[in-house]
Amino acid sequence: MDNKEIKALLDKYIRNECTDEEIALLEKFLESYQKKESNYDADKLETLEVSKDKVWNRVRSGIEKEERHTPVFPLLKYAAAIVLFISSALYFFYSTNEVDNNREVLQIEENAVVLKIGDHTGQKLNILGKQPVKNKNGKIIATQSGTRLVYNSSEDVSEPTYNEIMVPYGKKFQLELSDGTVVHLNSGTSLRFPEQFIEGSEREVFLDGEAYFEVTKRKQQPFFVHAGDMKVAVLGTRFVANSYEGNKNYTVLMEGSVSISDKTTRTKPQLMIPGQKAVFLENEIGISEVNANDYIRWLQGELSFNNQPFPEIIQKIERKYNVTIKNEYGRLNDLKFRGRFNDETILDLMDVFKETAGFEYKIEANEIIITAP
Repeated sequence: MDNKEIKALLDKYIRNECTDEEIALLEKFLESYQKKESNYDADKLETLEVSKDKVWNRVRSGIEKEERHTPVFPLLKYAAAIVLFISSALYFFYSTNEVDNNREVLQIEENAVVLKIGDHTGQKLNILGKQPVKNKNGKIIATQSGTRLVYNSSEDVSEPTYNEIMVPYGKKFQLELSDGTVVHLNSGTSLRFPEQFIEGSEREVFLDGEAYFEVTKRKQQPFFVHAGDMKVAVLGTRFVANSYEGNKNYTVLMEGSVSISDKTTRTKPQLMIPGQKAVFLENEIGISEVNANDYIRWLQGELSFNNQPFPEIIQKIERKYNVTIKNEYGRLNDLKFRGRFNDETILDLMDVFKETAGFEYKIEANEIIITAP
């Protein structure tokens, strides 16, 4: 679309005259602003800047009307998304060329990935180097290179020795188990696993957090993931398991099939097919159809949310950027948002939310404090 077409479409949107197809087209165009290869000129950005203010005025007006019935932000289904995408795009273009010397500095502590072998004290892994990993007997059991740790395969093991890897906020890590299974660990995640899987025995690992599994198929040796209240049984497949503390446990299947059961209530196992999400509710397992790719965007470093409450988004931001966010503006807890961010800094991201949701924030050491406007 050229400049005139963009402006005409935005003007129609502001007047509430867009068809569903035109709204989808506009949303798709604005989303493309997040891509680095975009080469739109300054005049086009200025046009969008003016239109953005008008769109946000319409969003605010709509919220005021809708709040008389219910205080949920997504009732203006498309307006919130468009403002987020415009804001994110503008911050991307301007922040890459301008530096605010008066901006507060966020002090982020750098934490290390820690590997605990057996009952021994954990050792920090240098993600900038390459090194062999040895057990208590001095035998090399794995090789670590950057953010990837690969375990050796051995058949002369009769008793399993469990290791544990802990990934802090602000980092991701990749682990290859002794059977060739690859596990991508998200920030704030720990995984307990056998140093070697015993031939003929079940393969079991214990997850706290979020991970994407690519399980090596072994018909006679099923693979089990214990994550919170979930027990995921699989022969060979690709799936995400999430058991972050304070969140509902869930599994999303990308490929193959898995059996899901609840360890606490001993519900009957349910079989999942690709594209399904299983959520663990109070007394049952709820299964629904989803876009599975939305649940693995973090593998490419993308922060995404789709109609999620603000408190859940705060948790995602804290894990990705290794910061603490304190929300003192209670109204935000009733709002939901959707959007995607790639390479933005934490402060750029906060500025987008500040403009979109209407709040102020301040920085104290490594803590971000959100307050009323």
